[in-house]
Amino acid sequence: MRKSNLQKIDELRQAVKIAVDNFIMGLFPGGLPEFYFDVLSYRGIVKHNITGSGFNFPWTNKRPTNADVEKIEKYCNRFMPTAENIFLYYMAKYSDGLGGVSGAIKVGDLTLDKGRSFVESDLFPRLAELKEKYEPRPGYIQCQYCGQQRLPADIIQDTVISPNWKNQGYKSPPRNYCKDKPCAGYDQMAHEG
Repeated sequence: MRKSNLQKIDELRQAVKIAVDNFIMGLFPGGLPEFYFDVLSYRGIVKHNITGSGFNFPWTNKRPTNADVEKIEKYCNRFMPTAENIFLYYMAKYSDGLGGVSGAIKVGDLTLDKGRSFVESDLFPRLAELKEKYEPRPGYIQCQYCGQQRLPADIIQDTVISPNWKNQGYKSPPRNYCKDKPCAGYDQMAHEG
């Protein structure tokens, strides 16, 4: 019996899924971790429950042509699972218990330098570093572009020209920026849209 194009694509998808599952088993021999931790700025560490793993497959239409099958075959023959094209799906509940968030993250993005880890205690130094830089402190002023807390001597005031302040002649009220970094210029560019 002759296979339909859709059946051929499903077989290719299954072959890629097997390669992905083998890659995941190689990364996590004891099975997929139950959760990972993420540093949420200086406010704390969030626990994300891992619900599965997956990959982007380039086919979503319901009626593939022979040319589509050939393209998918080429893709599948070249496909090599890596930390950059495999995703972990997650869910996280809000601390108030009134909802949550779900999504996917590349396995390659689960690194300490990006503030993510499978072990919460690994993130404590990163959290302390972020608190030192960004947590509001008495006597300090926050830069309105990068968010760092600075002493008043290390802050300059500038205005931003933007349509957001139409009623004020297109100029913002004075805003605080880092004196030693180009934050004012970056904020101006951000408001130009």
